[in-house]
Amino acid sequence: MKNRQFVKLELRGKPPEEKYCMGGAVYNAMSKSPYFISPNPSLAYIAAVTDALKVANMNAAFGGVLQKIEQKMAIANFDDMMNRVGSYIQTIADEDPQHAFQIIHSAALDPRRTWAKKPTPSYTYLVPKFTYLPALIKLLIKGGRNAKRFDIYMSASNEDSATWSLIATTTKRSIAIKVPQRETLYYFKVISYNAQGRCPKSDAVYQIAL
Repeated sequence: MKNRQFVKLELRGKPPEEKYCMGGAVYNAMSKSPYFISPNPSLAYIAAVTDALKVANMNAAFGGVLQKIEQKMAIANFDDMMNRVGSYIQTIADEDPQHAFQIIHSAALDPRRTWAKKPTPSYTYLVPKFTYLPALIKLLIKGGRNAKRFDIYMSASNEDSATWSLIATTTKRSIAIKVPQRETLYYFKVISYNAQGRCPKSDAVYQIAL
């Protein structure tokens, strides 16, 4: 049974300040590495999202509720960007398994070795998209290979599990959610279903409605 080197991001639970340092380290390393000819996302985008997180962190340290919300949005954008970076680096590493460890490490990320396993229900996650339409939030559904159905859950609080409720079921990869109140932060999760059954519920993402 062959093994494989995987990109290790470990974004969950990492403080915002550490995420900013991580983004800077990845940018500097990738800009000098010979393995990444045409990065996707681009180095300019990585720098922009990382710098935006730095500004949001500084504003949140001395600001109020609005600055905290802006920081959460900057963190979500950073996590989405780093997941895309991780997918790109993983693709490059898979194309050259003999040098996979060096490829991943040259991006200032830690590789981890995982033994091949039988296929399991694949993980699905949400990407919120900002809209200028009042009380409307758009969600993109990513991952979930061969998924046939998606259940969308919503809550106004990520801390209280009792507030989560099923608000939509769809077979499409994009959905617009009409929320009850404007200028309010909402949290969303998704559960996908494929031929192997029910997949794990995703991590919560958040977006504010105008």
